[in-house]
Amino acid sequence: MRHGISSEKPVEERTRHVLSEVFAGYPLEKVGVRLWDDSLWPDDRHRSATLALKHPGALTRMFLPGTEVGLAEAYLRNDFDIEGDIDTAFEVGDFLLSRLDDWKKKLKLGGLLIRLPEGDGSSIMQRVPMSFTVA
Repeated sequence: MRHGISSEKPVEERTRHVLSEVFAGYPLEKVGVRLWDDSLWPDDRHRSATLALKHPGALTRMFLPGTEVGLAEAYLRNDFDIEGDIDTAFEVGDFLLSRLDDWKKKLKLGGLLIRLPEGDGSSIMQRVPMSFTVA
């Protein structure tokens, strides 16, 4: 695939790829991500704050709405949590929200997110029949 995120790859691998896109340009010295299976991204090093994804569909629920409200709703639904230093958490939040302001980044991220599961475990790409052809 063009973006290197095939639906045949394990969901953890696809999630790590999306995380690389989401955090592109952000210094990762202070923040890391823990997936639902307790694996860590980008590496196993301890950081002052951790974004804890609660299930495979967490990133989709966080970012596919493409709004600050969508991100807040994902937090309130317990799709993710921020653990550790609150100041770092706010810095991360500001950065993540800034990613929602750029329409090109939003479009690219949306294309990656539709290949990840939603809350029910299936992805949008798996549920939507593709009945059109490209000439």
